[in-house]
Amino acid sequence: MSVHRTRPPCPGIHRRTRCIVVDNSALGKEANTSGKLAYCIHVYKQGGRKKHMPHATLGDKVRILQLFIDLIISRILSQISPRLPLGFNEGCA
Repeated sequence: MSVHRTRPPCPGIHRRTRCIVVDNSALGKEANTSGKLAYCIHVYKQGGRKKHMPHATLGDKVRILQLFIDLIISRILSQISPRLPLGFNEGCA
């Protein structure tokens, strides 16, 4: 690969960056002790274009999500719609 097509590493948080979240609420403590890392799903940055994945720096807002894996236990087929409602198992680990 030629030199002019490479990008230097950019510090900051962008989409799909794994994060360790420090939170004092009960939900935050439970998420922290579960051992699953949270990851960023959106960066709210002033002046940044969404599709170009702006990097969050100090003072920017980010949306964090913790991935849960569930099992599909039922599906309603009576509807003719591309968005079929799914049922999930609540206690899946």
